[in-house]
Amino acid sequence: MPNSADTNSRVELIIFRIAALVLAIAAIATQGEALFQRFAGRQMLAEDFKLVLTALNFIILAAFCVLFRQQPPLKFKKDTSRDEYSDLLNVELTNGRVEVDNKMVDRLDRADFNNKRVKRLVHQLISNIHLYALFLMIVYLVFFIDNSRFYADGEGLRHHWFPIIEDIFNYLSAVCLFWGFQVLYDTTIDKNDNKKDLPYRLPLIIISVVFLACYMIFVAYPMANSKLSEIVANWFRLVIGIFDGLAMALLFGKYISMEHSLQNIKEGNYGEIVRWGIIIILPIYALAQPLFGSFKITAFGDEKWFANGVFFVCLIGKFFFLYVTYLFMRNKLMHYYLHLVIARHGVPKNFYKCFESDSDGVPANLPEPEQEPGSLKSPTLS
Repeated sequence: MPNSADTNSRVELIIFRIAALVLAIAAIATQGEALFQRFAGRQMLAEDFKLVLTALNFIILAAFCVLFRQQPPLKFKKDTSRDEYSDLLNVELTNGRVEVDNKMVDRLDRADFNNKRVKRLVHQLISNIHLYALFLMIVYLVFFIDNSRFYADGEGLRHHWFPIIEDIFNYLSAVCLFWGFQVLYDTTIDKNDNKKDLPYRLPLIIISVVFLACYMIFVAYPMANSKLSEIVANWFRLVIGIFDGLAMALLFGKYISMEHSLQNIKEGNYGEIVRWGIIIILPIYALAQPLFGSFKITAFGDEKWFANGVFFVCLIGKFFFLYVTYLFMRNKLMHYYLHLVIARHGVPKNFYKCFESDSDGVPANLPEPEQEPGSLKSPTLS
């Protein structure tokens, strides 16, 4: 047990920290507003801070694209591993074969097929995230030169054309994130051919062409210097920000599910900081997206410092998103998760009859609808 001297020293340390915190709060309360006004009044400092933040965002995106160009290979450890694959995943077997689309397939062949399919899905996901990073690099490059140190505030480039480029490529980056979500959620590869991608991108491409055409018609082309054009542009930017946040929320939701499903395996033991970051930092990053194109808000003070605050939140969120993506890929957690999803698990049939339901009042002599074999299997992603 600790002696009384140690206990006293700990109590004194706690009291000292509380006193220091109280003094700091008092100083901020009495002098904080004046210091902030003096600090925020230096416009060139805000511009310089923006240069630093945009440069850091650009560097993070470029580093991810350069350092993580290929996915790690995933191979079966030994010849018997394919046989263990079906048992460990609780795949429903009949005489050593697995049912796929009402056909019986050899379980060893299916294990190889699933592994190749997982590699293809991971390749699709990484390709979409690389496109997201590439489009955002263009956005931050334009944000970097959109600065008073390079162009005067009243120039046409800064007033009109720079925001248009930023809006278009910011929207395209959101499209790529939505495609990444589709890879983890929907069917994006032909069910019989792992080398044949389905046109899962086509619907959003059509929608994007229509949306960007409307943007160019109502924002970029007419009334370039009118007040109405600026209002319409702000509405378009709000829609882009909402869509960006939606795409992130959907993709990050799959990341949370991935982390929860694999947290008990050795490769998933990466500490509480990463785990809490996935469920806190990533959602905050998604929530900040509607503000990304609405930098003219003055309700919170100087608009340039407000924009810098948004840049800072995006910097933290972006770094964590790309780091978690790299972590999941390096430790092959993405591969393991997809194997769990695409494998056809055995599901206890009619287990719902153990519970009370509104349908219990239906007369017992009515025949139950016939169900095809395997109709109660878990949904699969392929």
